[in-house]
Amino acid sequence: ANCVGGISVPLSSNPGSSTVAYTFNNLTAGTSYGFRVCAVDQYGQNSSGTTTTGTTLLPPPPPNPTGLSISAQTQTSFAVSWNTGGGTTDYFLVARSERSTLPANCAGGTVSRSNSYTFNNLTAGKSYGIRVCAVDKYEQKSSGATITGTTTSPAGPPNPTGLSIDAKTPISLTVGWTSGGGSTTSYIVAIGAASAAAPANCVGGIPVSLSSDIWSSTVAYTFNNLTAGKSYGIRVCAVNGNRLMSSGATINGTTDIPPPPPDVTGPEISAKTQTSLTVAWSSGGGGATSYLVAIGAAAAAAPATCVGGISVPLSSVPWSSAVAYTFNNLTADTSYGFRVCAVDQYGQNSSGATTTGKTLSN
Repeated sequence: ANCVGGISVPLSSNPGSSTVAYTFNNLTAGTSYGFRVCAVDQYGQNSSGTTTTGTTLLPPPPPNPTGLSISAQTQTSFAVSWNTGGGTTDYFLVARSERSTLPANCAGGTVSRSNSYTFNNLTAGKSYGIRVCAVDKYEQKSSGATITGTTTSPAGPPNPTGLSIDAKTPISLTVGWTSGGGSTTSYIVAIGAASAAAPANCVGGIPVSLSSDIWSSTVAYTFNNLTAGKSYGIRVCAVNGNRLMSSGATINGTTDIPPPPPDVTGPEISAKTQTSLTVAWSSGGGGATSYLVAIGAAAAAAPATCVGGISVPLSSVPWSSAVAYTFNNLTADTSYGFRVCAVDQYGQNSSGATTTGKTLSN
């Protein structure tokens, strides 16, 4: 309100100038002060004074912490620690994002007066972005140092054990296995293409529930519509309640080949000349896709097998199973033996049916 108790300042010692100044020291940073300057005459009388205000400067923000590291990870927590950058640091703010993207600043962060902080109640197997800022007593924050922390993933279920091919047909394979226990709640089974290895994983496979037999841990699944006589690679993975999948156990299985086709029926000589004989027969049905017909040497019995015989396609006559083949360039007035075998798509031959015939005389 007045200059009572103020500091006496002499007139300017700068000749030719009316400017006078005084410096106040030992003030508080970032603080506003009010000043009154009064003129004093030789009789000790003061003027009422003129006033002004001034604010001291703030120091620079504190330096960033250094050496951030993540430790003590669990499925729901991890600790972040750091070294102080020193300077005017008073405490720290620790900010966390809900994903691996780093927080832009430490606004809303948690106060830490030590060089570490533990985050709890996190999600298993998830990454979080962390920023640690130093704060001074004027609440100035450093820009912050950053790190990413990841919680541990929960353990997946153990693989199933004891895989076996329990049953097979020409078009199906049944794979069985025993639960590996642990956190298993279901399974996924995957099959590779014919003549291929087991799939690399069970993604896109077929879900299979736990065994409905309460006294057994054995489970099975049947793959249908397969190709006969082909090898298949199969992978079985366990799945738990967190939808985590085991790496899987594998096995190979080969579908059965069906029995050879039935023999043809009624082989006979349907036409003859001096140099040719026509052998005719009817299909025995089954899985025949073609025939082999073999001729023995002149004046000899029918061949023991159809190996080396002539391939004959199925009948091209609609509504008929009759097939025929003509052997030419034979010897007149000579007997010949014939064997006719049915052949299936897997190259299997029936044992064959036989007949004999004699060319005409000249």
